[in-house]
Amino acid sequence: MKSKYSAFTLIELLVVIAIIAILAAILFPVFAKAREKARQASCASNEKQIGLGLLQYVQDYDEKLLPGTWMGPDNGSVDFPRYKWQDATLPYIKSNQIFDCPSSSSNRFQPLSWNFGSYAYNAAYWNGCGNGVPQSCTRPSGVSMAAVGVPSGTVWVAECNSAYEFQWADKPSQPTVNKNSDPQSLNTILARHTQQTNTLWLDGHVKTMNLDQLAQTNGNGIYRYFTCEDD
Repeated sequence: MKSKYSAFTLIELLVVIAIIAILAAILFPVFAKAREKARQASCASNEKQIGLGLLQYVQDYDEKLLPGTWMGPDNGSVDFPRYKWQDATLPYIKSNQIFDCPSSSSNRFQPLSWNFGSYAYNAAYWNGCGNGVPQSCTRPSGVSMAAVGVPSGTVWVAECNSAYEFQWADKPSQPTVNKNSDPQSLNTILARHTQQTNTLWLDGHVKTMNLDQLAQTNGNGIYRYFTCEDD
């Protein structure tokens, strides 16, 4: 007696498997990109909260911008963790996790330690003069908020790893965008999110940019978004 049930043939089964594999190959990159976009949004939210904490600190300390770090009694020896900008703003933020980007699984932030988290402070042009850098060109550290020419055009914090600040001393030492690294980098700044990075600016807003945008120069050939001067 002939069965009323029919089974897949081997050819039909292979065709179904091939279709599933093709669909997976098409959809998995889409899902991965959507997941990274969600992580990028969460990272931007972290930076927004960091910005609120920094602005509260500034208001409590006579509108003075805090330094990236304070030297300990060891005068900066690697054997003694420094008190850093993250430690200074933590009482306003009240969460260690805010300093960790969801796209970074290493160097999770811990107070008063060498675990710096995912974000670093702008200490570029730390010598403030010479070698082609204008006298007014300085990092946003230790100056008053009123002394910053364009707060909305000056980077305060950016995504990094294993660093609490990013810096270069003058125009000749300006870093170039390293597109061979994974992720791409500019000094210690990282483009974690599909070749983009989140940046916090001195007026408190957060913006997603690529590293080529961050490396734009002003009329003096200086990376314009890292100085306090009015470009």
